[in-house]
Amino acid sequence: MAWTYILECKDNSFYVGSGHDLVERVRQHQLGIASKYTKRRRPVRLVWAQEFERVDEAFVVEHQLKGWSRAKKIALIEGRFGDLPALAWRGATVETELSPEVRDRVQREAGAAEQAGGFVAPSPQGFVTRPLDALATKGQRQWTPRAVTRARKYGKGGS
Repeated sequence: MAWTYILECKDNSFYVGSGHDLVERVRQHQLGIASKYTKRRRPVRLVWAQEFERVDEAFVVEHQLKGWSRAKKIALIEGRFGDLPALAWRGATVETELSPEVRDRVQREAGAAEQAGGFVAPSPQGFVTRPLDALATKGQRQWTPRAVTRARKYGKGGS
């Protein structure tokens, strides 16, 4: 399993990434060892995540989301899927900040999940609380985009 995720940084900017172990990846961002971008903008908070069967699918969605405007990312995070087509053209204008309702809901769900020993994975289906153990992938190879490309080239899979 692989994940594509969006983090909200301290300066309210968004970071889009992907990886196998969502919990570990968010932890790495919090420690400042996952990305130069998030290292300078800690703390970060997970605001959206989607699970995929294969790493290459997560990687494609990550790069698609990186090309999206802030307004379109916010519509995705808030689950306003009907707004996405209108936001696909340059110059579209809508809210560029997370609504207070979504921000409060993320904070409430994250606090409850943390107390229960888990984390919150916002997704199009709503906020899902998952135990930390549910995403543990200890011993599994961490496929980076370069490793996926190399594995495909030499016929070793990559998912």
